[in-house]
Amino acid sequence: MFTIKPFDYILLKLASRCNIQCTYCYWFRDETVYAKDKILNEDAELNLISALDRHLKKYQLKLFSILLHGGEPMLFGKNRFIQLCRKLRSVTQTNGCRLNLSITTNGMLIDDEWCFIFNSFEIKVTLSLDGPPNVHDSRRIDFQQQGTSAKVIAAYFLLKRHQIRTGILGVCKPDTNPILFRDFFVKELGETNFDILVPDATHEEQPASIAGFYKSLFDIWLHEFQSTNLRIRFIETIVKGLMGYRSTSESIGYRPVGTITILTDGSIEPLDVFRIAGNGSTATGLNVAKDEIQDLADHSLWLEIRDASLNLHPTCKSCAFHDACGGGHIASRWSRENRLNNPSVYCRDFQEIFSYISAKIMPSLYFAENDKKSSIVTEQNCSHVSI
Repeated sequence: MFTIKPFDYILLKLASRCNIQCTYCYWFRDETVYAKDKILNEDAELNLISALDRHLKKYQLKLFSILLHGGEPMLFGKNRFIQLCRKLRSVTQTNGCRLNLSITTNGMLIDDEWCFIFNSFEIKVTLSLDGPPNVHDSRRIDFQQQGTSAKVIAAYFLLKRHQIRTGILGVCKPDTNPILFRDFFVKELGETNFDILVPDATHEEQPASIAGFYKSLFDIWLHEFQSTNLRIRFIETIVKGLMGYRSTSESIGYRPVGTITILTDGSIEPLDVFRIAGNGSTATGLNVAKDEIQDLADHSLWLEIRDASLNLHPTCKSCAFHDACGGGHIASRWSRENRLNNPSVYCRDFQEIFSYISAKIMPSLYFAENDKKSSIVTEQNCSHVSI
């Protein structure tokens, strides 16, 4: 049974605009974002700090995480960024709380000064990079219709030179051979830990099948997990789900969705990806200027999303992969007719993917008694692999 706990994580929008125009971006599918302040306004920033102070005092939290997001969050500017991080550190330290800061960026603005800032505040950076240049540049383009891969790759190596904790996040391009992703990340970047997410889509669309891509990606992971320490989060979340582990990902697996988003005008909203449901689909009327952070937990929209993440469609309840899949990403269940009372728009693909992976790992699954870690034995070399 899942209970509603005090929020200990915020997705904070530092900018509602972007400096590139990705073809698949969910954010601008909701045109109301253009009515928001371009960057987090100063009043909203002060109100957020005050609301966070009250929240931490009331619930005595010992750890709080904030993901700095956008649009492109680095459009916030270096000086404002530094001052905000100082305020966040101060309010959490005053309350005896440890703060985890992270940022998701397209990398276009990263330079040595930004790297110094990231290191100063111990900020983990997730870089959006969609694989090899020809794949990346077909979708992540600037306003002159030019690809952005060269700048992003340069940013990746700059982050590494500054020894900044860096993750890579890509989006699946279903008609691409996953081996191209592996070769680029592992052989050219020297990066063995990355994630490739399912494209955002609802039942109002007809997204391309993803089954072939992820089955091939799983085969690559299974073959190379031990030899190269290859880590692909989406694949590993599926494997862990099939092994009975509870998901910690919003992308896949049965779990309550409880994300809270603060916008540039101080608005308090639920999961921001849900705005692919259309204009105003995430609006609540709540704002840090007048409401408490925890008030979102009583709002009907937040409760609808959370409850739908736990009370799955009958198709999902009767599925053998109910827990491991969890109905897929909550936004992928949306339709105008039934709202969230649907299986994922990728349901058939997920059934094919989970069936394929299950058939490969379940015959060789065992629990190692010495370290209590779940393990699999690959058929290729009969070696022991713990995850």
